[in-house]
Amino acid sequence: MDVVPIRWTGMGRLSRGFEGVRYQDPFACCFRGIWAPMDAKSRELGATTIIRGQRATDEQRAPVRDGQVLDGITYRFPIETWTRARVEEFVNDRAPELFPPYYALGELTSRDCVDCTAYLADNMRRIENLPPVVRGPMTELLNRWREDALADLGV
Repeated sequence: MDVVPIRWTGMGRLSRGFEGVRYQDPFACCFRGIWAPMDAKSRELGATTIIRGQRATDEQRAPVRDGQVLDGITYRFPIETWTRARVEEFVNDRAPELFPPYYALGELTSRDCVDCTAYLADNMRRIENLPPVVRGPMTELLNRWREDALADLGV
């Protein structure tokens, strides 16, 4: 579960009059950094088919289904029925250089957004494996987040 103390977000600041933005919800961050640029580039290229690596067992899934057409774009999910182990086996057999070495350390997510504090169930191992110079500030942020969340809950 991801909990963001609302009064410390941009929207919370606007709606409740608090000063200082300390957190952002993961959807706003992912939208701004990943989804919106991908969508803009797909439209610029005139894409008619988009292939995604989404699996049916992924906790976070797009609301579209394999073969669905939205705004003239067909969405395909060729590995939808694969397990995580099957994906790893496929990549290791065909292009092992593409398999990030940190996955062997038990990490479940990409390091694209190295300072992401969302999805902690998946990202905790990544945070633990970060070099101390990065892990230290991440740990401080997570501790502050915990304190702010508990204070907002009145605990």
